[in-house]
Amino acid sequence: MIINLDTAALARQLGKPEGKEPSVQDLIYALKHSNPNVRVQAIDALAMVREDQSLVDAVEPLVETLKDKDESVSFAAACALGEISKYISSLVLVLIKALKDNDVFIRRGAAWALKENMRASNAVRALSEALEDDDMTVRENAAYAIEMIGMGESEAVIPALVKVLKERKQISDRLCLHAIQALGKCGKDTIETRNILTKIKEDDQNPTMRLSASCSLMHIGPEPH
Repeated sequence: MIINLDTAALARQLGKPEGKEPSVQDLIYALKHSNPNVRVQAIDALAMVREDQSLVDAVEPLVETLKDKDESVSFAAACALGEISKYISSLVLVLIKALKDNDVFIRRGAAWALKENMRASNAVRALSEALEDDDMTVRENAAYAIEMIGMGESEAVIPALVKVLKERKQISDRLCLHAIQALGKCGKDTIETRNILTKIKEDDQNPTMRLSASCSLMHIGPEPH
């Protein structure tokens, strides 16, 4: 069953008879359509499916769609996988495995998808490892996902985030910002966390980073005496 989506236009694009909604298999087939707008519509429709078996059937094709050359399509696929992972917990394990895929677009999409599921605490350790990926976008998306999920039960995430911020001059502003905010979200007060956030608050050339570091320090709480 597909909910909350007008599929009439999509059905026409797929050559379905008037009044007949596309099936899940139709939508999976449409992921290879020549028109990227149709591919995005099909992905959005798949994200609305609420039948467990149909969702399972859609997972592998959606993971493959993360490699789509059209950014709007690959982005839609990542968002859809994140949404579906809220209903199929085993998909989180698929996305964790995808963080180590040889294809950079799959790694980027997997990290972004995990950001969509704030209950995916079992992915935090893998996301911490992804902070050292060779691709900056993967690292950015991983930090964003940790920011959204929190530290879960993984103590390793704190030193991983601190290590990222110690490379401030070599990383993007986006990675820096998400790492700062992730430390604040985790709320774990360590000497290294406080030192790196204080350094950024006082010395960083970007006022957004200084303000964000200040906010994260407030989230962590006052320095113990």
